[in-house]
Amino acid sequence: MLAPAMLTNAFISRYEIVNRLKLSQYQLGAAHKPLKVGQATAAQKAGLANVHWLSAKENEETGIRFFSLASGIIDTECKLRIRESAKAEDFQQLNRFKM
Repeated sequence: MLAPAMLTNAFISRYEIVNRLKLSQYQLGAAHKPLKVGQATAAQKAGLANVHWLSAKENEETGIRFFSLASGIIDTECKLRIRESAKAEDFQQLNRFKM
């Protein structure tokens, strides 16, 4: 989490003089709704969400606005292939993600 925090702070310090600077973050569901598999991924995504939230709190007085977007389940060709080849015994919540 150190690198994203450092990059965010460097970006802010470089561009904070720009009027109406807005920073957005795109989050995936595992940051807020971890699955029974993928604990490391969920922890990493939750950590990144917290870096973004804390950066927003630290910069409330600067006028920099922070936005976070979370779309839910996203279907891409790659994810569809993964879901099609996955076995239910390896991923208990597979049916939730099959469209």
